[in-house]
Amino acid sequence: MRTHHVLIGLVTLVIAMAVVSFTAERKDAAASPFTVGFVLPVTGDFGVYGEAARNAGLLAVEELRQQGMSITAIVEDDRLDSKLAVSAAKKLLEVDKVDALVSFSSGETLAVCPLTRAAGVILLTEASSPEVSKCGGYTFRNFPSDVNQGRVLADRARVGGYEKVFVAYLDNDYGAGLKQEFERNFTGEAMVEAFAVQQRDFRTLVAKIKQYAPDLVVLISYPTEGSQLLTQMDQLGLRAPIIGSESTKDDSIIPLLPKGVAERFAAVAVADYTGIEAARFRESYEARFGKKPAVFADYVYDNVMLLGAAIKRCPSAEGRPACLATQIRGTTFVGATGKITFDAQGDVQAKPYDLFRITGNTFVVAK
Repeated sequence: MRTHHVLIGLVTLVIAMAVVSFTAERKDAAASPFTVGFVLPVTGDFGVYGEAARNAGLLAVEELRQQGMSITAIVEDDRLDSKLAVSAAKKLLEVDKVDALVSFSSGETLAVCPLTRAAGVILLTEASSPEVSKCGGYTFRNFPSDVNQGRVLADRARVGGYEKVFVAYLDNDYGAGLKQEFERNFTGEAMVEAFAVQQRDFRTLVAKIKQYAPDLVVLISYPTEGSQLLTQMDQLGLRAPIIGSESTKDDSIIPLLPKGVAERFAAVAVADYTGIEAARFRESYEARFGKKPAVFADYVYDNVMLLGAAIKRCPSAEGRPACLATQIRGTTFVGATGKITFDAQGDVQAKPYDLFRITGNTFVVAK
């Protein structure tokens, strides 16, 4: 009987110790808050997209808080300027001591990724430049590399029977990277010319396009610059068909285009995801902010929700960056943009692309 009493006492003690240990771990997890920093173009010419990106990120943070997570967001504005992005990232990393960083565009991501790599901090982005694959460290992007889009643009030109192409591209990391991938894959004749971010007068560029007399114009641009270039092409009598990069597939560009241009214009972009997660995001965004999300906002939302899923598996602050990287790299996550899985370089696995044309006041898949 004494033996039984001793055994029972030992078992009770072990269970009690386990409960205490488990409770301590739970308290430690609850006491390990998480801070995510955002480096986004909230103002400036790209502000309409940066604002939507910020809103989407904050919406995700709010939803994670509702799930009981202790997470805080700090937003810094880079105005689509690499120097400002570096300054913002340094402040977030060195002063605010953020646990993860979310960035938006290619040039700014490439500027800050050496900082996050040196700090051992997770960087989540939707930047598409092929150079992002070289960031290493704890960098992950949920938008396909322009290696894929460049190939698709070249394939579309080939399938359309176009043999003489003029490529007008933004003079930044995004534009240069995509232009390079198009040239690498296109087998016909091509002339290329860069234009500046925020450029307004395109008469010289349009004259060069007209003189070259291409079968097709490939436009690698943001909506603001793209709409002005296309309008000036129409004003100067240039009637060539146009295929735009994924950044031009934004409904905001449609009312800015002359009717004739809209009929000749198409855009290559990642195929729209139509799952329930996409619908839920749009509904939540519109309910929270009273308007539709701008292009690419859903990728920021997914990056934060993906991060939240990883945080749940890495509750302790000790060793968390490595734990988060392991969880993110090994995840299969389905969000507003569809299925997300990463390769060894932190790039999202390839997604399908479609050709979109303007119908009414929106873009639809071309038949």
